[in-house]
Amino acid sequence: MWAVVVLGIIGAAAVFAWSSGSLSSPVAATTSDNTSDGTDDYLDDETSDDGGSDVSSAQVPMGGPSTPSILPALPGNTSAQVQAIAQAIAAAEGYGPAGNIPTKANNPGDLCMGDQGQGVITSSGGEKITVYSSAQAGWNALYNQINLWINGGSRYYNVNMTWVQIGATWAGPGTPWAANVAAALGVDPNSTLAQYLGS
Repeated sequence: MWAVVVLGIIGAAAVFAWSSGSLSSPVAATTSDNTSDGTDDYLDDETSDDGGSDVSSAQVPMGGPSTPSILPALPGNTSAQVQAIAQAIAAAEGYGPAGNIPTKANNPGDLCMGDQGQGVITSSGGEKITVYSSAQAGWNALYNQINLWINGGSRYYNVNMTWVQIGATWAGPGTPWAANVAAALGVDPNSTLAQYLGS
């Protein structure tokens, strides 16, 4: 009986937090094959290890009624624009549905940063996806990657790159990654990160 009451209170608090706007809105997810197919080859900035994405080859319209939502980004110590980019990337990587590697690994960016103390999940394509201790730790790792792009600390990305160029490096040329990220952000895939940031 007490468990039902406690769960009811927790559920009501979550609904209130969501409806009052104290939690970020989710971004619609793309279709995911739950595995990396070996065609993805993005580069993160804290390791030389290549990673993989869980994006299928079909682009999915963002926000449709049949599109599942991903888990909201936790408000870390970062800007709203960086959080929006992170949510768009998480959707493109298939984060949210319980069986997908990024979700199981608490890794919304599907980053391959080596073992951070929680192990790795090896995808079917052989990529070693970092497992983070919590969803917040995974979001923070993704925020850090995006901040490296913005602040000039990235070896692979910069603010003058278009979303298509970023996507070709992150997920491989010809994937729907850039189109999905750009759609989630409401920008043209051929626009630059600097244009999105207003700089």
